[in-house]
Amino acid sequence: MTQLQDIEQRFIALLGKASGLLSEDQLQMYRSLSEHGEPGVALENLCTQLYEYDVVVPEPLVAELAALGSLMGIEPAHWTRLDKGSKSG
Repeated sequence: MTQLQDIEQRFIALLGKASGLLSEDQLQMYRSLSEHGEPGVALENLCTQLYEYDVVVPEPLVAELAALGSLMGIEPAHWTRLDKGSKSG
C-alpha cells in the first residue's frame, strides 16, 4: 500500500466518524474526492464546512484531522479554528 492509499483509507474512516456533523451528501463528496486522489482537498473542504456551519467537532476527531493534515503538509489553520466545544458565551 502506498502512502497516498493509506492516507485515503484513513481519511475515509475519519469521515465515518464525522457522520451526523454534516449532511451525508457532503460527506460523500469528500469521500469521492479522496477516492480520486485528492484527500488533501477533501480534508481542507471538510474543515472549511465544519467551520462555516459552526459545528462543534469532538476533540478526538480534530486530533485525527490534525494528524492527517500534518501528514499531507496542510496548513494547521484548517483544523485549529474548529470549535471543539470549549468556547464560552
